[in-house]
Amino acid sequence: MKKQLFTAGLLSVLALGFTGCYNNKSDILELPKVSFRSEIVPIMTSGACGCHNNGQGQRAVQFSYLNNVYYDAILARVGVYDAWIKGGKHPGEGVIDFTPGEKAIISRWISEGAKDDFIPPPITGNVTFTANILPIYNVSCKGSSCHGGAGPNLDFAAFVADKSIITAMVNSGGATGHPGGAVSLTLSTIATFQAWLDQGMPQ
Repeated sequence: MKKQLFTAGLLSVLALGFTGCYNNKSDILELPKVSFRSEIVPIMTSGACGCHNNGQGQRAVQFSYLNNVYYDAILARVGVYDAWIKGGKHPGEGVIDFTPGEKAIISRWISEGAKDDFIPPPITGNVTFTANILPIYNVSCKGSSCHGGAGPNLDFAAFVADKSIITAMVNSGGATGHPGGAVSLTLSTIATFQAWLDQGMPQ
């Protein structure tokens, strides 16, 4: 009898302990968010077809080439990835596809807001069109369907004339201002353009 009572008491204590642990969620660590730079970018720059990473911008939007990663170009195509992982296909046709694991990572990243997790360091020194803005434009904006094709080619004078457009794009992170519709801009690009605007848009 004593043994039965002891066993019943022990089970009651354990049940209370488990209940307390279950209700105490403050010590449960939140899963880290998917990293754009560490998880999404490698998926996009290691694709088997190589069309987006070969330096031939006339064939496909470039995501990387040699040691350069075109973060803005990757970030700007969230809608394409979303449609693809929900049953769509590679926009360029063919049998190219993400693996189930890659689709799961991309899906979670999109559900978390599809943000670039890189925090750029403060920009110091002079920021000029030739040294800082033009390289971004050449890499991120001159795709075959953008300012290298359907969109107008822009030079320094055009950028200065479009100051109000650029300001609106910077202030909204690309959500508004761009005549061709919303674009995705990395925090690095936004910070660089903001510093250039603040310094008077020097050439």
